[in-house]
Amino acid sequence: MPKRSRVRILHIVTVLLTLSVALIGNARVAQADTGGYPYANYSGPGTAPAQSVWTDDNRNMYSPYRYVYRNCTDFVAWKLDTANGWKATNASGTPMSIGNGADWGGWATNQGYVVDHNPTIGSVAWWNGSAGYGQWGHVAYVASL
Repeated sequence: MPKRSRVRILHIVTVLLTLSVALIGNARVAQADTGGYPYANYSGPGTAPAQSVWTDDNRNMYSPYRYVYRNCTDFVAWKLDTANGWKATNASGTPMSIGNGADWGGWATNQGYVVDHNPTIGSVAWWNGSAGYGQWGHVAYVASL
C-alpha cells in the first residue's frame, strides 16, 4: 500500500472518531418512563447495582412494600397499590412480600387468582425462573394492551 493511501485512511478514521465523540458528547441520555415510581432514583450508601441492591439515605434496601428498591417486584407491588388499591397481606392483614418474580405465579394460584395467558389492564405479567430470567423470574404491570 503506498504511503499516501495509508495517510488518507488514517485521516478518515481520525475525522470519523472526532465526529463520533462530538455527536456522543451532545447526545442526551435516554430516560425510561418510571410511571411515577417514587424510588426510581434511590442510590444511597450501600447501593450495589451489580447485585440489584439500591438503598435509601439510611442504608435501608427494602421499600414499604417489603421488596428491594428498584426491582421489578417492588415496582409491581407499588403499582398494584397505587393504581389498583391492592396489597399482598398475610392472614392477619399484615403487608407481606410475595417473593421473587418466579414466586408470584404460584402464590397467585394458591390465593385463587387467575394465572393464564390472557393479559388484562391492571394485571401482573409473570415469567417463572425458566423463562430466561434465571432463578429470580420477572414480573411487570400491564398498563395497556
